[in-house]
Amino acid sequence: MLRTSFGLVSGVVAVLTAAPVAAQVAVDSYVCYGVRLASRATPFVPVQKSLLDAFPPTRTYWLKKVTTLCNPASVNFGPRQHPTEHEVGYRLRAVAGSPRFARRTLTAIDQFGTHTMQVRRPESLLVPSSKLLGTSGAPPLGTPNIRHYECYRVRAESVEPPAGAYVADQFRDDVYESRKVTKLCTPVDKNGEDPQAPNDPTHLVCYQVRAPGVGPTASTNNQIRPETLVVQRPRELCVPALVVAPGPTTTSSTSTSFVISTSTTGPTTTSTSTLPPPCGDPTAPPAPLCWGECPASTPLCAATVNGCECVAGSTPCGSATFPQCDGACGAGEACVVSPTLGCTCQFQGIPCAAAYALTGTCGGVCPQDYTCAGPFFTPDGDGCACVPNGSTCHLTCGNDPGAGNCPPGQSCGQPFPGACFCQ
Repeated sequence: MLRTSFGLVSGVVAVLTAAPVAAQVAVDSYVCYGVRLASRATPFVPVQKSLLDAFPPTRTYWLKKVTTLCNPASVNFGPRQHPTEHEVGYRLRAVAGSPRFARRTLTAIDQFGTHTMQVRRPESLLVPSSKLLGTSGAPPLGTPNIRHYECYRVRAESVEPPAGAYVADQFRDDVYESRKVTKLCTPVDKNGEDPQAPNDPTHLVCYQVRAPGVGPTASTNNQIRPETLVVQRPRELCVPALVVAPGPTTTSSTSTSFVISTSTTGPTTTSTSTLPPPCGDPTAPPAPLCWGECPASTPLCAATVNGCECVAGSTPCGSATFPQCDGACGAGEACVVSPTLGCTCQFQGIPCAAAYALTGTCGGVCPQDYTCAGPFFTPDGDGCACVPNGSTCHLTCGNDPGAGNCPPGQSCGQPFPGACFCQ
């Protein structure tokens, strides 16, 4: 079965108390709207907070003003895990004498692709908040299930903008055309309340979007203070992402080509198949996000003290440790992070049945001990099929189908004209 997933993420999230309690929850996407204080609202008084995230050391900032209201959103009909918990954004300004942030380059993976970006400067803090429409005020949030995020302005390498995404939140549903990556938001420990946050691999990548303003008034409440806000147009779509490796290292997901041949006594069918690179190969993702081809005796591509290595084991991918995701999958699949499922299997090549339609050759992925053969031309259509290694059944059609050899327990048959298979 072909299973697909994009990017990331189900992460370790701690509730924001003096003694954080770890909890595995899925992370929402957000539509972030520009906001302003409602008329006659109490002016915002800057407050000072210390922040520590994946880019140490601890820095101290003034929260200068309210800038955004971020609604949890469904992207392409995905679920909203925490529909009543929002994020309110505050503009940051470093306190004099606080350590300066040093620019750095990193790679982030989300459901729309892989992005290499330069992280340029801290810009805002997202604070978990409750929200109600209108001006009557929002109740306290209580213990949130989502984290604070420190958002950085980034400059991403030029890439093809992702296709339009169908996005629905409390204010609107629409197809958003993403223009460019604008921010990376990293889980942050505010004032020592959440010491696990800097090690959380789940980030947010934000894309610039354009759409008309919506204009409602909303009340919010969080650790900073209650607000009454006039909501303006959507500015950004922020989606869960995984930072592969801070620093200049980038990750290539380029596949490697291998030659597959059927071992037969008749004419040999040879094809080139796009498969995952070997586990530990320089073109494969580095630890702890290991995936790649491994032999049947050591089927798991796992993070070890030596990097990514093939190890023995049979832990299903869905039960594997997050974010290492070093579980077992089917042929041609890798155990990878998913936006909502944690660890899940994803095809890393073209399935055999789809190979001819997509490439004009039979070089797709098959289960272990099978080879993608063909093409076969039948009244129902043309295509490729997985055949047992060493079988000659598919080569004998039109002559003597019964003469083709098959694995024990199977016989060579002709289910329809033009194609013979072991059954």
